[in-house]
Amino acid sequence: MLCMGLVTSYKGLLVARFFLGVTEAGLFPGVQYYLSCYYRRSELGLRLSIFFANAALAGSFGGLLAAAIAKMDGLGNKAGWAWIFIIEGLATMVVGALSWFLVHDWPETARFLTPEEKIRVQYRLAKDDLSKFATEYDKRHVMEAVKDWKTWAYCVAEMGNFMPLYAFSLFLPTIVAGMGYAGTHAQLLVSPVSF
Repeated sequence: MLCMGLVTSYKGLLVARFFLGVTEAGLFPGVQYYLSCYYRRSELGLRLSIFFANAALAGSFGGLLAAAIAKMDGLGNKAGWAWIFIIEGLATMVVGALSWFLVHDWPETARFLTPEEKIRVQYRLAKDDLSKFATEYDKRHVMEAVKDWKTWAYCVAEMGNFMPLYAFSLFLPTIVAGMGYAGTHAQLLVSPVSF
């Protein structure tokens, strides 16, 4: 994201956008997997809906933040839109660096859990028959998942959900600008829609 604020050509923008997509692609599946290491199947739906709802909420505040950052237009010979990418990219890098120390792979290694809580989490997952997936890794299972039609059906369903969602959320400022609103005013009109 940071590089999108530093590009000077359309080709550079396409390259930066491509790599942003490559690095972002695993976020939602990774969050699903990570939560499955701590919660039972019956508990995952609520946790994932909270995560996704917060993503929508962040989008509404993102519009407000973008409106404020766009006021930096001309600072350092950069346009306001470039500062949006630079500042949000830097913030993402800081949060990512902090996550390295705050996010733990398995309940057994989580420093935020007491020994009793670690045992309780492992017991609950074993009872739900999910714990074996977190500790046993075999390439055969990956290949079985790749060959399973349900994996590909899920991918198509997710694309059907996420493509319109992200197209709407990412291009709404452009659509609003096409209706005659400009700059900060357009960003402010986008924010309430995310709620």
